[in-house]
Amino acid sequence: MTSTPLAIQQLEKNFQQGDRQIQVLKGLSMLANSGEMVAIMGPSGSGKSTLLHVIAGLTPASAGQVKINGEDIAGLSDRRLTAMRRRHIGLIFQAFNLIPTLNVHDNIALPMLADGRQAKHDAIAQLAERLGIGDKLGVYPNQLSGGEQQRVAIARALLPQPALILADEPTGNLDSDNGQALCKLLRDFCSKEQHCIVLVTHEPAVAIWSDRVLVMRDGSFSREINVTKDMTAMDLARAYQEA
Repeated sequence: MTSTPLAIQQLEKNFQQGDRQIQVLKGLSMLANSGEMVAIMGPSGSGKSTLLHVIAGLTPASAGQVKINGEDIAGLSDRRLTAMRRRHIGLIFQAFNLIPTLNVHDNIALPMLADGRQAKHDAIAQLAERLGIGDKLGVYPNQLSGGEQQRVAIARALLPQPALILADEPTGNLDSDNGQALCKLLRDFCSKEQHCIVLVTHEPAVAIWSDRVLVMRDGSFSREINVTKDMTAMDLARAYQEA
């Protein structure tokens, strides 16, 4: 694991729409370091989710470079890209994407098993306990609240000890209290375990937990906001509106 799990340089993404080419990402560059939480804020349609998909290798870039742990993902075969994603990237989405026929324990273990690695019960139990779902390992997703399901999704992303965690609107399906609890969990794991987290959100109350905020408008970063300890969500909202 390098101290800079994510480096992107002059990243572009174009989509063809009929006879028109739409440029969604316009020459984006950024670094994200171990132990750092970076929030990306912007209006709907600014390219935030597309950026995460390109970083994760789920969508190919049209130009530019994405490096995960120092490795340029553009040169990887589909098989190596899948292996890299399973080992080095944890994905957390707004939709929990849990398998309804698997209990909580097996949902958490799934990425490790898919990668041919042993998922140790003790490691799963300890992680679940830290996330407040230690007593839920034997139950199924439909028996959980929305907040509990999101914690299972986080545990699934964290179990392989990825260098980089990509979270796309992870609080979108949660109420305010559960959303703030989730932010605190991510912040704690980022600081204590030295994960690098890149988080997409449109909520200042979520972005305030990060170290810095990249404001994205029309496919470009328009401003970087450093989040200080004395800054409030209202302060961040004002800075965002001025960006």
